Amino acid sequence: MAYRVIADHIRTLTFAIADGGVPSNEGRGYVLRRILRRGARYARRKFNVELGSFFAGLVDTLVEQMGDMFPEIVKNTDLIKEILCEEELSFARTLDRGERMFEQTLAKMPEDSKVIPGASVWRLYDTFGFPVDLTRIMAEERGLTVDEDEFNKEQEQSRALSRQKKGGVGAANSVVLDVHALAQLSSKGVATTDDEPKYSARTVDAKVLAVFDGKEFVESEQRSISTHPDSVPVVGVLLDRTNMYAEQGGQEYDTGSLITQDDSSEFTVENVQVYGGYVLHTGFLKYGELKVGDTVEAQYDVLRRLPIRSNHTATHALNFALRKVLHSDEPDQRGSLVAPDRLRFDFSYKQPVTAEEVRDVDILCNRMIAENLKVYAREVPLAEAKQIYGLRAVFGEVYPDPVRVVSIGADIDQVVKSPTEQRWADYSIEFCGGTHVG
Repeated sequence: MAYRVIADHIRTLTFAIADGGVPSNEGRGYVLRRILRRGARYARRKFNVELGSFFAGLVDTLVEQMGDMFPEIVKNTDLIKEILCEEELSFARTLDRGERMFEQTLAKMPEDSKVIPGASVWRLYDTFGFPVDLTRIMAEERGLTVDEDEFNKEQEQSRALSRQKKGGVGAANSVVLDVHALAQLSSKGVATTDDEPKYSARTVDAKVLAVFDGKEFVESEQRSISTHPDSVPVVGVLLDRTNMYAEQGGQEYDTGSLITQDDSSEFTVENVQVYGGYVLHTGFLKYGELKVGDTVEAQYDVLRRLPIRSNHTATHALNFALRKVLHSDEPDQRGSLVAPDRLRFDFSYKQPVTAEEVRDVDILCNRMIAENLKVYAREVPLAEAKQIYGLRAVFGEVYPDPVRVVSIGADIDQVVKSPTEQRWADYSIEFCGGTHVG
């Protein structure tokens, strides 16, 4: 019976993701997230598995059995595994924390009580992200019920507050480091942020170097569970290192969370900007206390990062396709916007692009995607990188030395060995500090 439950879950998740579904907090994405989380908890209870890659480990077997009839799961195998791994790993942390909080909630109830307060159930979800349906299941396993009327009341009150709020927590880019704040950091000897992990690390351990409330640097930020949502301040946090991408080069910022080692505090990151080499993580404290000197685990929202990196690589493909279709080096990139739900590519050209040329650009971009070309990225000394034949760069942009080179289809190690070969013009090769597929 238990094996059949798991089989049903992996089939549902695999086909849904192959069809374009992604776990989220809304619509069909929320249904997928609930399916995965219920299945993950079931697997841990029945088979004592360690969560993180359990469902992803079943994908190959499913593809082997059903791939001939459903080629879309073969084509999207890697993406399916990646999404399942990230979502399951994220839930593993939520589950551990939520179960501890659930036990604490029960410990506070009168011994003869059989009803869990609805306010406590809503707080588990709203503050700690613990799924309500799992709370109900865990309550049922203990012979308990949830006060649904109180829960619904708390839920509606929270939603009403969200509808009323126009700024506050949502205005997470309202905290900036001006010249005076930067001077204070420099005088205190606070080092600039090492953001190299943004290219490779899903999570990273980091030390809190400073907390900025928009006016001054403070030693800590606190929030109790009872704090009214409308009164939660927006603050900025500086770390010694980060894996989160700060908005630059047309690519939007990452979002995510900073969680202390003992799980006693969580900071929600809603915006990431860089000021003079300092990467500022702006957001609000969900619960607990965050202090200067704390060690936290920084984790970005992978479901936001995935489409952003795909769209960024797409702008490179578009840049290359324009040059090829227009048979000219004249199309010059003037800017771009890379967001999770859209991209925009700005370029200059001597004349209007015709409908036929737009069609050909579209065909070439889709061909590059269909060929599943590997994307390469590495740092190269600026003087050497400038020698690469057919290299594209943004007009007027100042690049660091060494500079990061991103290529679609051409191994950069081979390119650097013979940079002046004309064959490199047949590949998309650009200077770029953004995140990409691959």
